[in-house]
Amino acid sequence: MDKDLLLKEISEKIREIRRKLNLKEVKVDIVDVETVLEGEDRILYIYVLTRSDKSTVIGPGGWVVGKLREYLKDRFSGNLKILVDTYVDRVILRKKIERALSILRGIGLDRGESILVLVQCSYDLGVLDFLRRHFKVYVVILDIGSVVLPSKNRKLIEDYLTRYNIPYKFISPMELRGDRIGEVLDNYPCNLCNEIVRDYLVEECRERGIRYLINNHIAEKLEKFKDVYIINFLKLYPLKRDVLRRNYPYLKCPLMIQALKRDRNVKIKAIETIVSEVYEGLMEPGIGAEVIMEIDKKR
Repeated sequence: MDKDLLLKEISEKIREIRRKLNLKEVKVDIVDVETVLEGEDRILYIYVLTRSDKSTVIGPGGWVVGKLREYLKDRFSGNLKILVDTYVDRVILRKKIERALSILRGIGLDRGESILVLVQCSYDLGVLDFLRRHFKVYVVILDIGSVVLPSKNRKLIEDYLTRYNIPYKFISPMELRGDRIGEVLDNYPCNLCNEIVRDYLVEECRERGIRYLINNHIAEKLEKFKDVYIINFLKLYPLKRDVLRRNYPYLKCPLMIQALKRDRNVKIKAIETIVSEVYEGLMEPGIGAEVIMEIDKKR
């Protein structure tokens, strides 16, 4: 498909969709398009000049880009998904990816290497979906009681791992008692999981001859314990949080939910994290505002 013709067609179709939706007619600058096949999904990236252009293409509630997808879906192989971004954000994102890949190559982690991935909560399944396409993954799940791994989360994780035939193991180093839960709720819950499982996960890596552990909940991007590298992939590699929230099950942590209700400092830290992700271009301002409102309701 000729790119110039596709650019022109998309621009005209967006104007037509906006007219039919009785939206204000505004000029939009689409500077580039590209398609990428990710598994069964065909991603159509539309790059515009400004964030105002981005809002124009997406439309209120995503109606414009949604109707554009319906119009184009039979033109591409795979399940078509459309992502809209500004050209400047695209350049910045690619620089961040290059920097992340350089760091990973620096510790010897190349495509096809074996990695151990902790899948526990929040964006873990979305990150795993990215990692499994590039590395040989082995998954470990922490099971120390339903307040850390509720049955709904467990089923979502097991269904995903079974669907993609990913090897996994549950680790139960302890049962979380009521008195310990109270202590955790007065702190940041992720700290508990990290303190409990680090030694177990590192030993699991060593037994399997794996040198790389992905734990998306450690404070740093990268640290080394014994001879195993522990990597917070979310902090290192600029995966779009919007895509992770929209396309993959979001594993809510009951401990975090209760801590947000109980401890104002935990709530402030969670909101600061969202603001940082918006500032870095990893989450759209509108989505960020929704998440912050959701956090603030927990009282």
